[in-house]
Amino acid sequence: MENKVYKQLLMSYYVAFAMFFIVFLVCFKAVASCCVEISQDLKIFLQSFGIMYVLLSIPFALWYFHRIVAKTKDDVLDVKIKKYRKVALLRIFLIAFGVMLNVVFFCFLKDMSMFYCSVIAALAFIFCKPQKEKIEQDLSNDEPNNEEE
Repeated sequence: MENKVYKQLLMSYYVAFAMFFIVFLVCFKAVASCCVEISQDLKIFLQSFGIMYVLLSIPFALWYFHRIVAKTKDDVLDVKIKKYRKVALLRIFLIAFGVMLNVVFFCFLKDMSMFYCSVIAALAFIFCKPQKEKIEQDLSNDEPNNEEE
C-alpha cells in the first residue's frame, strides 16, 4: 500500500516539475510574441503578491504536512494513508504553484525579484520529493530511532 502511495506522489511530483518548464516556455513565448504594458501600480501589487505567497506558502505547507502526519500516528492504516496522500499532494501543489506563479510574474514583469522567488520556491520544492523510506516511516506506528550509533 505504501508503494502505491509512493508511486502516486512521485508521479505528481514529476508532473509538477514538468509544469515548471511548460509554464516558463509558454510565458516566454507569449511575452516574446506580444507586447503587454503593465502599469507601475499593478507591477508593484503583483510583485508583492508573488513575494508574500512564497513567504507564506512554503512554511505553511511544510508545517501543515508535519502537523497532519504527527496527528495521524494513531489512526487506522487506511485512514492514515488517505490523509497522508491528501496532505502530501497539498504540500506539492502549494509550493509548485508558488514556483509557477513567480515564473509567470518573472516573464511578464521582467523583474529579477520574481525570478529569485521562483528559485526559492523551487528549492523548497526539492524537500517535497517523496521518499519511499520516509513514507514508510511516516505511515508506521513505530517511533523513529534518532539515536546515533
